[in-house]
Amino acid sequence: MDVHNLRIQQLLQRYAQGQLTREEFDELFDWLHHADGEQVPGLETIWDDINVEKRPVANGAELFDRIKNDPRYRSSRPRPLFRQLRRYAAVAALFVLCCSLATWLYLNRADRDAPIQSAAIHSAPVLEPGGNRATLEWAGGGELELDDVPTGIAMDRGSAAYGDGAVLGNDVNRQIQQSETLMLRVPRGGQYRITLEDGTIAWLNAGSSLQYPVRFADEHRQVILEGEGYFEVSKDPTRPFLVQCGNAVVTVLGTRFNVSAYPDDNQMVTTLVEGSVRVSQGTEQVMLRPDQAAIVNGNAEPPIRVKRVNAEAATAWTTGLFMFDRDAIPDVMKRISRWYDADIELQGSLEDRTLGGTVSRYESVEQLLNVLALTGNFNYKIEGRRIIVME
Repeated sequence: MDVHNLRIQQLLQRYAQGQLTREEFDELFDWLHHADGEQVPGLETIWDDINVEKRPVANGAELFDRIKNDPRYRSSRPRPLFRQLRRYAAVAALFVLCCSLATWLYLNRADRDAPIQSAAIHSAPVLEPGGNRATLEWAGGGELELDDVPTGIAMDRGSAAYGDGAVLGNDVNRQIQQSETLMLRVPRGGQYRITLEDGTIAWLNAGSSLQYPVRFADEHRQVILEGEGYFEVSKDPTRPFLVQCGNAVVTVLGTRFNVSAYPDDNQMVTTLVEGSVRVSQGTEQVMLRPDQAAIVNGNAEPPIRVKRVNAEAATAWTTGLFMFDRDAIPDVMKRISRWYDADIELQGSLEDRTLGGTVSRYESVEQLLNVLALTGNFNYKIEGRRIIVME
């Protein structure tokens, strides 16, 4: 089998496991768009062998339709600017990787006679990218550190289980059933997914928490968010879904949107992907359309501001990407700090400098910063778990 066909098999496998990055999805999407389903021998057999959902396909055209309509990738495709930036970022990342490998080989040879010094170099703290980490808490001080599973946890009739069907344990569920509310906490350097009892799916980003009832009330469905969450709300015309963030509330019936409400940001940003939502604070309220964001800042005038945005950039983190769209350097560094659980110090006047481009969230922090630093807008150095960003 040639290299091209092997690459398509790898993309199909990553898609079936829900691990495709946005760029890999574009690659697979483009190939299926132009393929007749016969360019990879035994495509249907390959798919059936790796498909985690156990849903066979008859041919390549059916597989293309399924992927095209997949809710994970239903948003509009990236703009040409982002696709060019991704290409440059990928080339830069490859260049950095090659340079790093060459440097390592040189140092390894040079230090062969100095084992103590070599050990000191390799014992330095490493800033690893985040993963699926969270803690579930319930009444009475009970808590459970959740397993690293991409499917997260799911609520069903007052009980909780992992999304892949694995149980949390009978004793845990007995305590959960005695609680009215639960708290899902995601640490810095983590992310996690939860399916609520009404079928709504929420993804929580690093340094976030979601308080939710074991069972929703009859008149509405309400959760309390601190940090960042992406929601795909199950439709229920009789019970609106409410996301409360401090004094602000997002109200929906069934839609897809992202909410960022970290305490150190001093504002809440709600970005709409699909449908419509109402964002309110006190007597002020606005209705959003797709690709609009509501910025709530009680100290500003007006307290709620609406602007046009690229919704894909706001939700890229759910597909394993950092996507920056002329974002201020301090805001970019906050996101990097939370995901890598790093302390970042800004030196100099960086507030008016911006960054754009798309980079995988699973790159090493050095590779990520090297790619972003190619813009010439900043320099940096790493000291243990501390990153110093300079003019």
